Amino acid sequence: MIRIITGEGVSLDLDPSAEFEVEYENPMLDDSHIPVPFSTAVTILPSASNCKILGYFPAMMLEPSVKNLAATIEVGGVPLLTGTLVYDSIEEGKLNYTFSGRDVEAEWSKKIWQLGIYKYKGADWGTMVKKVVSGEVTMVSAPLMVNPSAVAKTVYKDDAGKVELVDAEEKYMNCPLLIAGGSYASYNTSIYTSFVPVIGIDKIVQAINCLWSSIPSFSPMAVVGRYASAVQYYKVVRRTASTGKPIGDRPTYMDTYFDLGETLPDITAAEFMKNLARIRCAAIYYDGSKLKFVPFNDVVNAKVSNWDSKVSDIYTVSKESGCQYSFGYADDDSGGYSSTTLTKNASDAEIAMAEGMKNVLAASGLEYTPIENEFTGDVYSGKYIKFNGNKVYLEDVVLHNMETMTSEATDEDASSFDAKSDFIPVRTVPDVLYKGTPNTSYTPIYRVAPLVPPVDANAERDSKAYIGYIFNGQMTDSGYTFSESGQEEYQGMPLTKADYQYPQHILSVKSLWDSHHKLFASWISRNRQCVSADLNLSTLDVCNFRMFRLVYFRGRRWVVRKLTLTFKAGSSAIGARGEFISYDPQEKLAVSFPGVPYCLILCQEIRQYGYQ
Repeated sequence: MIRIITGEGVSLDLDPSAEFEVEYENPMLDDSHIPVPFSTAVTILPSASNCKILGYFPAMMLEPSVKNLAATIEVGGVPLLTGTLVYDSIEEGKLNYTFSGRDVEAEWSKKIWQLGIYKYKGADWGTMVKKVVSGEVTMVSAPLMVNPSAVAKTVYKDDAGKVELVDAEEKYMNCPLLIAGGSYASYNTSIYTSFVPVIGIDKIVQAINCLWSSIPSFSPMAVVGRYASAVQYYKVVRRTASTGKPIGDRPTYMDTYFDLGETLPDITAAEFMKNLARIRCAAIYYDGSKLKFVPFNDVVNAKVSNWDSKVSDIYTVSKESGCQYSFGYADDDSGGYSSTTLTKNASDAEIAMAEGMKNVLAASGLEYTPIENEFTGDVYSGKYIKFNGNKVYLEDVVLHNMETMTSEATDEDASSFDAKSDFIPVRTVPDVLYKGTPNTSYTPIYRVAPLVPPVDANAERDSKAYIGYIFNGQMTDSGYTFSESGQEEYQGMPLTKADYQYPQHILSVKSLWDSHHKLFASWISRNRQCVSADLNLSTLDVCNFRMFRLVYFRGRRWVVRKLTLTFKAGSSAIGARGEFISYDPQEKLAVSFPGVPYCLILCQEIRQYGYQ
């Protein structure tokens, strides 16, 4: 028996002849990567119980007062679908409602900077900054950053005294550098340039209002919070010890609250999750009443549901043309630096080759030279000046090796499948700061620093999400950073020969393509067989169904494109029809079929048509 149960646990009286339909569509096959909510019409009888629940008085010919009602569809006593009943109309004395499934995009409509991601309490602003910079705050960092418009400028006076100085506050963010005496730079861990926090993506995901069956982890990936002006500072008035309620207007102590999440860009939680899914070639699926983040690699490697006995022998077969699949990142317009001293066109000059960030610095001369990092494919324009006998490097990224990758489709006029992420991987440069004071010796401090455009205090919040990974307190797109001793490391570990020869650049398009997108791109770009057939599914089959699992029938594996379920109020039987797309990584019919019974059937059919 099909029942609709309200949130209070009361069963509604349905029209026995009522029939309604529910559709599940595979979010992996849609560029949104988020499940589409379904809806179906439901006819409800004007029984005494229903009238009470819905606030309906037939004698008065008024609409029911309850226009929206949380409800669950049960089949044979088993909860199957959760959603909301929305009032439509009254027809021939019966109430017409629409049962709408869970709308994930609507649930995630709040902007990520409004989620209350990280409220820091109990210290003044300066103390909070120091704690973040020193790494004491979980999943919040303050790595050194460089203003792209000042990348060719220096805070150090060269030995010849011919270099125009720029304030550290203009060139750097999160830097303990100050100009001392108007000429030289000092390194002071008590005072910092403008504070720009970096929020761990795991922190954001955990704050998104959702029932995860398993919370996905992206650590140590993080997003730059560029809107420092949005950080809140709260003063709490005096409170009674017994109740904690405020009294008067003069505080006896101060509580300070900083919602560092308010520094994040202007994108919704749904947009945020969509872009994470695109990076990992994944989709958000229903997992019962919860949600699950599932990469396509996990889909094809997971346990397969055997539906061989559940698929009708009467079916429709068609061909689905392959798509041209593309993956990459949004275009970043921050590369248009204002400095005219940089060599922008490396093609006009011989490019020096360097193995790693430290060697990029070593390859720099007194004039700007184009230098390619062989490990990442990034091209720099760099030089150095002399400061008290030390080298001060001025490096800029001329070419960020993040070009979009595209699969070759089977047909020339193939449609496109755009999987590009709107996120912007940070451009990074190697930098050297000097610890010391004038007329003393200086200690070099090596850092990898992202080029991130700062925003004015009153600037309108935009949607640019700069992402990177945090290692050694530094933000990187490639995984390369420096240790405190100045040694280059990969993912926070000493470099090995294998790292040099076969670097797995964390956010590079090619690395992500090879590790996450290759299987899906290969499959989606080929012509595929599609089958539509009726299904004989039990209540248990429907309850156990997961769109992120392949199904097996007729000797092959299939991706479920759509599952349509039909319910009748007066019956526990479930009508079902499925649309399936063949999954064959080699794009050829399997020669050997697992399952002897099917092989025998196939042989009988071959003989039937006169073949031996």
